[in-house]
Amino acid sequence: MRRLIFRRLVTMVFMLFGLMAIVFVIANIAPGDPARLAAGPDASNEMVEAIRADRGLDQPLVIRFGYYIANLATGDLGTSLLTRRPVLEDIARFFPATLELVLVSIGFAVLLGVPLGMLGAVYHNKLPDQTIRLLAISGVALPMFWLGLMLQWYLSLELDLFPLGGALAS
Repeated sequence: MRRLIFRRLVTMVFMLFGLMAIVFVIANIAPGDPARLAAGPDASNEMVEAIRADRGLDQPLVIRFGYYIANLATGDLGTSLLTRRPVLEDIARFFPATLELVLVSIGFAVLLGVPLGMLGAVYHNKLPDQTIRLLAISGVALPMFWLGLMLQWYLSLELDLFPLGGALAS
C-alpha cells in the first residue's frame, strides 16, 4: 500500500510539472506580445521594451520557465494584463460568485438528475425513459454558451424572473 501511494505521489509530481510546462508553452506561443498588451496601444517602443525588461520577457525561454516555476511555488501568479491587479487578488474577488454558481448548478443537477434517473429506471425502455434520454442527450449535444444565452433571454426578458446582469447574492 505504501509503495502504491509513493508511486502515485511521484507520478503526480511529474504530471504537475508536465502540466505547468504545457501551460507555460501555450502562454508563450499565443499570438500577441504581452509587453505590448501591458503597455497599451498608444505606448512607444521604449515603453514596451522597458516593460519587457521589467517582466523578464527579454530572457531566454528556459530562464523564464525557471522564474515561472519559482513564482508558482511561492504563490505569485503574476499580474493580470486586463485588470492590472495581482491574479491571486482577482481569483479571491471572483471566487465567491464562482462557488455560488457551482453549488447552484450541482444542486440543480442532483435535484433534477436523481429523480429523472429513478423515473427512467422504473420505466426502462418505455416512453418516460426515452423522453428523459432524449432530453439528456440533447442537453449534452447543445453548445452550452448558446443554451446559456437562450436561458438568459427567456428567463430574464420574457418571464422577468431574473435580472439580466449582476449576481443575485450581491
